Amino acid sequence: MKTKISLAIVAITVLALGLSACVPASNIVKAPAKSAKPSARLTVLPLEQPQMGKTINAKAKFNHLKDHYTLLNEDLKEVVSNRIHLLVIDPSLTDYHHIHPAPIDPSGLFTFQFMPRFSTGYRAWANITPVETGLKEMVRADIGKPGISVINRTESREATADGYRFALNFDKELTMGEEYKGTLTVTSLSGSVAALESQMGVYGHIDGFFADYRSALTSQLTKANKSDDSVLAFTVAPEKSGYLKLFAQVKIGGRMVTAPFGVMVAEAKKK
Repeated sequence: MKTKISLAIVAITVLALGLSACVPASNIVKAPAKSAKPSARLTVLPLEQPQMGKTINAKAKFNHLKDHYTLLNEDLKEVVSNRIHLLVIDPSLTDYHHIHPAPIDPSGLFTFQFMPRFSTGYRAWANITPVETGLKEMVRADIGKPGISVINRTESREATADGYRFALNFDKELTMGEEYKGTLTVTSLSGSVAALESQMGVYGHIDGFFADYRSALTSQLTKANKSDDSVLAFTVAPEKSGYLKLFAQVKIGGRMVTAPFGVMVAEAKKK
């Protein structure tokens, strides 16, 4: 009896290995880190209202939701050379900033600055990974008091910026609650090769903001294949339906170039 069971296990193992070998490597996608339920609260100081063209010098701090202590620099894991990726945008989803606040040791405060294009409150989402949990979190706070603004909901998967053309593609139409592979193709308008720069194998990022102004997402850009330097890959998993404003940001020739896009996310299919 034991011999028959052993033979059955061997047969199942061989079959599983054979099926795995039949799956093309290009179809195996590394899932993006899912945003965990926040364990920290973000506060941005000062609370004054942003003014158009006036640089804001602000400070951010994170407090543990349960125990209320302030998270220090060493309490946050480093992701692509930074412990905090701060996504800042105005209510119209137009004026976008991706910032890496610097620590003011040992206070637990992190300093950052940006110049707003509009005189209105802004909203910031901090993408952090606390050492305590090891899970990615997205926590948000307001900078001033954001007003009500009209969002241009134009759908666009192509953009030009600073002499470069950007084309956004997904493997299928977006639906909330699902994960998707995407590619970003970057080419020069002059016909020359876009000299994309990388850091730790990452060529930039794509940040997204939903029209309800309550949720955001982010994904790293990596090379899609070894033979083509102009095509970058990423994954997204929209948690909501409706209009989603996306911004791709890459470094070319020592400077950051940003391209905006707009896509629609369908409601989840009823089972």
